[in-house]
Amino acid sequence: MRAIRGLVALTAVVFSLAFVPQVSQAQALPAGLVVDSSFQIDFLFGQQTFGRQTRTGPEDISGILVGDILENLRLDLTTRLPVAEGMVELGSYRSLSVRLRGAGTFLESDSWTTVGKGPDTALEFTARLRPEMRAWEAAGLYHVSWGGPYRFSLVGGYREEYWKFLRQESGFGGEAMDYRHTSRAPLIGLQTSMSFPWWKAKMEVIGSPFMTKLVYFYAKNPNHFMHVDGTWRDGGLLEVALDGSVFVSPSVTLGLSFRYCHEELRGEVRGERSYTRDEVWPYDYYSVQNLAYVGFIAGVIF
Repeated sequence: MRAIRGLVALTAVVFSLAFVPQVSQAQALPAGLVVDSSFQIDFLFGQQTFGRQTRTGPEDISGILVGDILENLRLDLTTRLPVAEGMVELGSYRSLSVRLRGAGTFLESDSWTTVGKGPDTALEFTARLRPEMRAWEAAGLYHVSWGGPYRFSLVGGYREEYWKFLRQESGFGGEAMDYRHTSRAPLIGLQTSMSFPWWKAKMEVIGSPFMTKLVYFYAKNPNHFMHVDGTWRDGGLLEVALDGSVFVSPSVTLGLSFRYCHEELRGEVRGERSYTRDEVWPYDYYSVQNLAYVGFIAGVIF
C-alpha cells in the first residue's frame, strides 16, 4: 500500500505541472533556463544470473572444495515487474544541464527462480522469490553541438541500483532464501536529441567500466544455514535508451520509451555454513544481468 500511495502522489505532482499557466512559469524561471520533467510507467523484463565461475585452477582440486555447494551454487532469476520512474532535467539547451532520476518497482509479485548446483548436476529446482528494485541517478550533460532542432551531448554521472529477492517459505531444502545486490557506477556516455513543433525524440548510450557491486546470498532451514557475500569491481555495464513523444499541448508531451541494460561483474565471495562456521575460503563468482524496460512516458517542459 505504501508503494501505491507513493505512485499516486508522484503522478498527481507531475500531471499538475501541466496546468500551471505559462505566465507564471515565465515569472518563476530565469531567462534561458529550461526544466524538462517526465514521469513514466515501464514494464521491466529480463534475466539475472548469479553463480560460480567455471574454473580449472588449483583451488578447484583442493579436495575440501570439491563438491561444496558454495562452489557450484547458481541462481537464474526471471524478472517481470512494473516500474515507476521520475526524471527532472534542469539547465540551458546551449550549455549545461543537470539531470536527476529515480525509479522503483511497485505491485511486486513472486517470480520463478531456478536454483541449482551448475549445469552438470541433477540438484536443481524452481522456487518463487519476490523481487524488489530501487534506483537513483544524478548526471550532468555538456551540449557540444546545437544545430536547429538537434542537440548532441556528453553525459557523465553516477547511478546506484539496489535489488532484493526474498522468499519466506519452504524451499532450497528449507524455509528461507535471500539474495541482494547493490550496484554503484560512475557513468559516461553520449546523447543525441531532437525537438520539433509536434514531436521530440532522444537516444542515449551510456556505460561504466568502473562499477562496484555488493552481493549477498543467504539460505536456511531448521537444521542448516549458509551465506556468501562479497564486493566486486571487475566488470561494467552498457545501456541504450530511446524515447519519442508528441506534444499534446505547448508544454505537455506523451510518448513511448525503451531501455536495454547489460551488466556483468565478477569477483570473490566468502561463505559460511552451519556445519563449518569458520568457513572463509574465497570462491570466484559472477553475475550477469540483461534487462529491458518498455513503457509510457508523460512529460512537462517549462
